[in-house]
Amino acid sequence: EDYANAEKSFKRINNLQPSISTYKWLMLIANNQKDYEKSISFFNEAESLNLEEEQGLSVLYNNKGYALLELHKYKEAIEAYDVAIDIDPKNVDAYDGKASALVKINYYKDAVKSFDKVIYLAPKYINAYKGKGYALEMLEHYERANNVYDDAIRINSKNADIYNLKGKLLEKLELYDDAKIAYTKAIKIDSRYFDAYANKINLLLQSMNYAEALDVCDEAISLGSNNLNVYINKCHALVLMGR
Repeated sequence: EDYANAEKSFKRINNLQPSISTYKWLMLIANNQKDYEKSISFFNEAESLNLEEEQGLSVLYNNKGYALLELHKYKEAIEAYDVAIDIDPKNVDAYDGKASALVKINYYKDAVKSFDKVIYLAPKYINAYKGKGYALEMLEHYERANNVYDDAIRINSKNADIYNLKGKLLEKLELYDDAKIAYTKAIKIDSRYFDAYANKINLLLQSMNYAEALDVCDEAISLGSNNLNVYINKCHALVLMGR
């Protein structure tokens, strides 16, 4: 209802005096409502008016890029983000969106470059480190990815996602004890992070620590886990223990 009222208000303003700023907000409202086609239609409407103002234009193209990204039109999204960046080379959201679109089409090297720009412009933006680490993993640059996750931890040591990602990477590097420590830290930060529980349990099963795996399963279930892997791994642990 709040979005609907806001949209009506901005449309009334637009009827009196159309502006890039107003269309920017209309697109943002549509994107937040997941009505991406409507967002694109607002962009097309703004473009057809040939509005002269420069301020806000980069955000307008960024909003278009986001809508296209959510519509899985990745190459078109990249084109929109590139325009946003050309207009404002400091548009962090545009670099971040472009990187995400590049990942979707498996252009991992280019994605790393875009995530680097995000990190340069916003060094405390943890999601950029996650994205860059993932892209490096896809390129099988595991040591570099691990360094990126460590950089993120130095910036924010209370982010459970980073420890979980680091744990999965350490498993690829066959550093199983370190992976277990990473999963444990993720769980300590967020006691209801059931994906980290599932990863830790799976690691314990692989290393034949069945009793400990069962204990972790029971802990996760007692906290209300609905993660299917937790229950499956509990069954595996019981079978392997002969119970």
